[in-house]
Amino acid sequence: MTYQIIKNVAKKNYYWQIKNRLVFLKMNIFAGIQFIVSILIFGIINYYLMLKRFKKETQIKKSIQIKKISRLYPKGTILGI
Repeated sequence: MTYQIIKNVAKKNYYWQIKNRLVFLKMNIFAGIQFIVSILIFGIINYYLMLKRFKKETQIKKSIQIKKISRLYPKGTILGI
């Protein structure tokens, strides 16, 4: 009789442990997915900010280059810009 009770208690504890492990596994997977999504969002925002900065800098460099070339060739010459 006592062996039967101990066996049932051990089964219940075993199933409880499995249930707890599954709950913790589910929580860890969910936390991992949240972490990956947050890193992706941060990376995408960083990429677009860098792209915006690059476009602005290239536009400024291009305008400076055109101004320097226009100084070399005045308006009255063949290559007037």
